[in-house]
Amino acid sequence: MAYDVFISYSSRDKATADAVCHAIEADGVRCWIAPRDLLPGRTWKQSIVPAIREARMMVLIFSDEANSSPQVRREVDIAFEADVPILPFRIEDVEMSDDLYYCIAARHWLDALTDPKDEQIKKLVVSVRALADTERITAVDPPSLEEQAPLATDHSSPQPSARVHTENGALKRLSKRLGSAAARRIAIGILAIAFVLVGRALLSGPSASKLAEQGVAAYDAEDYTAALPLLIQSAEKGDSEAQYTLGRMYFYGWGVAKDEDRALELFRAAADQGNPGGQTGLGVLYSRGEAVELDDEEAVRWYRLAADQGHARAQNNLGYMYQTGRGVDADTAEAVRLYRTAAEAGDAQGQVNIGYMYQYGIGVEVDLEEAARFYELAARQGHVGGQLNLGWLYGRGEGVPRNYGEQLKWYRLAAQQGDTTAQNNLKILQDRPWPAGALMPGAWTTLDAEARSSELDRFATDTISSRLEGWDLERVRSLRVDFYDDASLYEIELRRDDERAVFTYLRTGSRTTAIDGQSPQIHSLNAEALLRIESIHQAVAYLRFFVGALKGAEGRFQVVEEVDDLLWLPDAADADREAIAGKLRLLDIAESPEGGWRGSGTLVYTSAVFDADFELAERGMVEMLNDTTVAADLPVFIESFDESGIRTRAAADADDQSN
Repeated sequence: MAYDVFISYSSRDKATADAVCHAIEADGVRCWIAPRDLLPGRTWKQSIVPAIREARMMVLIFSDEANSSPQVRREVDIAFEADVPILPFRIEDVEMSDDLYYCIAARHWLDALTDPKDEQIKKLVVSVRALADTERITAVDPPSLEEQAPLATDHSSPQPSARVHTENGALKRLSKRLGSAAARRIAIGILAIAFVLVGRALLSGPSASKLAEQGVAAYDAEDYTAALPLLIQSAEKGDSEAQYTLGRMYFYGWGVAKDEDRALELFRAAADQGNPGGQTGLGVLYSRGEAVELDDEEAVRWYRLAADQGHARAQNNLGYMYQTGRGVDADTAEAVRLYRTAAEAGDAQGQVNIGYMYQYGIGVEVDLEEAARFYELAARQGHVGGQLNLGWLYGRGEGVPRNYGEQLKWYRLAAQQGDTTAQNNLKILQDRPWPAGALMPGAWTTLDAEARSSELDRFATDTISSRLEGWDLERVRSLRVDFYDDASLYEIELRRDDERAVFTYLRTGSRTTAIDGQSPQIHSLNAEALLRIESIHQAVAYLRFFVGALKGAEGRFQVVEEVDDLLWLPDAADADREAIAGKLRLLDIAESPEGGWRGSGTLVYTSAVFDADFELAERGMVEMLNDTTVAADLPVFIESFDESGIRTRAAADADDQSN
């Protein structure tokens, strides 16, 4: 299982490394740090090497000790060779050794040379989130009052009529044993008691339990205006469920002004009657220090009373206290037991928390399928954390098959509830760079979830979809083109394990044509479809399309008119960009006296840029008349089509460039 951040440090700097790890993980980014994450029975190489290679980035705690540490140097070398980004966090002002300088001299540095280091660590956390460019996951949540699954109400006050009816049944059985006279005397006593109870009920109006039942029903329907007077009346009559529910309204400010002191009074009144909801409410207040002094031991006491009655949220909250060692000795096994008990009772937060324990092997063996199962149970109850974490697993294919559509769906559901982490994750998915450039420049549109699903369903019915067998289909983008009637280009982002690629096709009416580096199918389409090149605009657009759809032995061709049309490597220097800027030009096309069009411009093939003259025939045949190299060995990516027409990119190889 891959972690987001690998923390490299010298043992002397363990305190700083632990503080950094805690701060990063508190922000929802999972870290690998030794010795915590070393697996029993594995050598250093077996544990650390894959952890570094699979991490999204490395944070190096740089000090004099780290500078001279052979182990730190080996870890940095592994990250450098695996192209894992390295973020040095300098805690001592020392000159870097040559070995480390080679790997990280040009990296962005963060300094923590002055106190307070806490402020510098906060800046590090911000940089980690930005540089890792990673989606985030919800960790185990602290105790909360809110129930995700509905609570079963416990209105223990009996209805008078029901009691009379039940006792009459008992009287008939009693008369058979004692005889009619004895039974009659007992009956008179029972009836007298019954009349007293009924009389009291008639004098006092509706019973507290009946009012509470009506009030809770209105509360569950979020009709707080109707719920409030009913709950106030029944709470004043001593109904514990009404006291607890009314306490929740004051705690959250639902239908009333938020008043934690009033919530405390009501929770305590309910708790003193043994109501588990009230006991849980008191536990939450004590664990947060709201309306009372923070007192973890008192919080644990109330949680335990409620948990022993089977209250699922109290079991979850008590599990959190055991996991974090608040108010009790830390006991991960007990935390797992309580989370699981709450989860099996239907508590959504408990389901998220036990899922998290299974995902990261905290107190249990790692079991990603169990993690996904519990997350889905919570997600289907509408729990934001369950939706967020389930989407995260779908995006990585951990515990469930990788499925971009499911990933989007669950992130979107969480985002619609206002969850900022889900909203950020969606933005990352939509804004991340594509694994290959667009086939041609233009106003490409990334399809939304509904349009994407519809287009992929349509694509699946076409025979060319078999070319993508074994790939996961992620984003889809489209570009309307006007040199054919009713035509659009589509590109599908593909993913298979760590590979990413793009597949392009053209849809003209009901016909789908793969754009795979070959020209025969384009010529066939031109012969059958209505190719429209009636203006310079259409001629330029078609030429960009046709050139971009062709491949040579070492890559594909592409018209380039601006510096940013080239697929620059991340470490390309400004000087490289400036040197080529004056050599690129816009396509210059004019109608040919012989029919068709003639033009000239610049194009790129592998890592070289050429000046070229073109001839475009009326039926779409393109001929390159001559070309002249204007730049070579550029630090750019090279794109190529494979035999299925799938397009990938790779960095230009200097040895190949010289041939």
